[in-house]
Amino acid sequence: MSNPTAQRAAQIWWHIFNQNFAQFFRYNCRQIIPGLSRDNQPLLAWMVHYKSVCVRKIINLRKSPQHTLSTVETESCQVLSLTLINRPLVADRAAPAEVILEIFQILWKMKNPVVFHSKSGTTRTGLIATACMKVFQAVSVASAKSQISTYSVGIAFGTCNIYQCILDGFQSRHFHAAIGLKDWIANENDNEKRQAGFDSNRPRRELA
Repeated sequence: MSNPTAQRAAQIWWHIFNQNFAQFFRYNCRQIIPGLSRDNQPLLAWMVHYKSVCVRKIINLRKSPQHTLSTVETESCQVLSLTLINRPLVADRAAPAEVILEIFQILWKMKNPVVFHSKSGTTRTGLIATACMKVFQAVSVASAKSQISTYSVGIAFGTCNIYQCILDGFQSRHFHAAIGLKDWIANENDNEKRQAGFDSNRPRRELA
């Protein structure tokens, strides 16, 4: 952003309205499998660190590629010669199967190391992290589900989110008859039904 006013507005939004002030005290950046890491919305300093450890590609899971924060991220990646790929998921909406499967394909074809992130690095990022552990390393469902965290300003007091419900559904189906996560997402998961149940506040056990 060459306009100083736009730069100041972006910084105010970044640190206050986006809750990035909390990221000075905690962050969700960690490697989930060799060469693949998860994070919350990265600050410029973190992107500089990414480059220092040979990360060349970042996948942004946030909803609005044209948002002020995404503009800052886009420009930062350009300056640092990092490739930014936008594949938006919505924080409180069940992700369409084709979008999740497309993200799998992108990660599968990419040369490591790669970082993917959402806003707080919890729900959307947690779903993709869980899926990667299941698909790429055959980790148990129970262990992989720990990737979805509620350690975030704004959802710290929540008890459930739609992505937990999706994984509950897969865990229940897998318990009765083994099935791969990709196959379940592509052929069996009914996102519209699960979303409707979630929106009507049905008990979590019923959504599974």
